[in-house]
Amino acid sequence: MGRIRYIKSEEVMIVYGKQILGYLLQRHAEKIRKVILQKEIDKSLFKHILNLNIPIERIDFKAAQALAKGGNHQGCLVEIFPLEQSDFATIKTFSSVLVLGGVSDTHNIGAIFRSAYALGFEAIILTEIVSFSYEGAVKTSSGAIFDLPFVIVKDGLSVAHELKMAGFCFNAAGLHGQELTLDFVASLPPKIALFMGSEGEGLRKRLIAKMDNCVTISLRNLVDSLNVSVAAAILMDRIQNGRKQQQ
Repeated sequence: MGRIRYIKSEEVMIVYGKQILGYLLQRHAEKIRKVILQKEIDKSLFKHILNLNIPIERIDFKAAQALAKGGNHQGCLVEIFPLEQSDFATIKTFSSVLVLGGVSDTHNIGAIFRSAYALGFEAIILTEIVSFSYEGAVKTSSGAIFDLPFVIVKDGLSVAHELKMAGFCFNAAGLHGQELTLDFVASLPPKIALFMGSEGEGLRKRLIAKMDNCVTISLRNLVDSLNVSVAAAILMDRIQNGRKQQQ
């Protein structure tokens, strides 16, 4: 496992908004360090926080704006423990993995996490990025990042090597390739890794050379390409539908 070099998570994280607070209280209360309130919240929600013995801190509007970095915090912020990345060895035992190569836009990453979790993909591996906004991904994924195993690795080629040794079939999204029909997906091996490239440059050529298949989405009208989060959701859905035919 010496090839794998991780990007570590941040030590202190502040997320905000009523939706995220409600999600955390309902499903991951153990991840909350404290709740930070700038205004009054729903009484039942406040009582729930007290019942869980979660510390509450009250601050003024200016301090809340600073913590939220100008975002729409809706009067409530949450300090959470660092997100825990999954163990790469565990991810290699899964049968459906999404690998993002150089995808850096926080909104796209969050949307992809939400789609992957909803569609039943088992893990996401992020590669070829220098930094990663955990707080932004929590918000844009609507909390799905808490429920989907993930890991951030510096080198995509190392990831490809490890996954290939674990028996994964590599499928790279591209403009020219095989349509993901039900029959095509049914013909694939049990372990599938879907590779999506960055918004501008796509996958690196050295990584593309390691792929087993190039897969594409046929478009009815002429556009350059689909947003990477939209394309990822469509391809993941087609893979999952094709697998249903095998059952």
